[in-house]
Amino acid sequence: MSKEKVIIYADGACSGNPGKGGWCSILKHGNQEKILKGSEGFTTNNRMELSAVIEGLNALKRPVDVVVITDSEYVVNGFTKGWIKKWTKNGWKSNNGPVKNKELWMRLKSLVDKQESVEFQWTRGHDDNEINNRCDEIAQRLAGSNTGKSRIGFICMSHNDILVIIEGLSTEEIKHKPKCPVCGKDMSVQQT
Repeated sequence: MSKEKVIIYADGACSGNPGKGGWCSILKHGNQEKILKGSEGFTTNNRMELSAVIEGLNALKRPVDVVVITDSEYVVNGFTKGWIKKWTKNGWKSNNGPVKNKELWMRLKSLVDKQESVEFQWTRGHDDNEINNRCDEIAQRLAGSNTGKSRIGFICMSHNDILVIIEGLSTEEIKHKPKCPVCGKDMSVQQT
């Protein structure tokens, strides 16, 4: 084990889910602190939670002992409950079919494997963990408010080639999918 220890506080947020998202990682090494943050125009909360941890680990210059502290049970359980081991063993399939966010889980696994050790710790969100609360505030700010506008794409699964992009759609309106102009069926959300 290395003597160096880095603590990564990570959080993600999404306005709409799917909708505009934001993530934040705060890296602590001794008295040093580094804040990383980013956003995506159309994403999910789970993708933002994963992105926060990925970007935190990706910022490390060399292998060290890492503690990841997050309020995402999704991320923590992926490692502490052995989900990721089962998924890799089963060809990235879960009991419910293909693993969602597979490319992000694969990237996260490769970054975890490069470190001396990585310990995942869950913390209750919006509680008394000051640094986690800072991560949450930054991620929420980047995700925008619940009435924020987004760029949403919809595709008809029957035709697979009809894409309708709607700009300025409110997150409330996302729940009401447009109808395909050709067959009249509900269209599915497509990341743009």
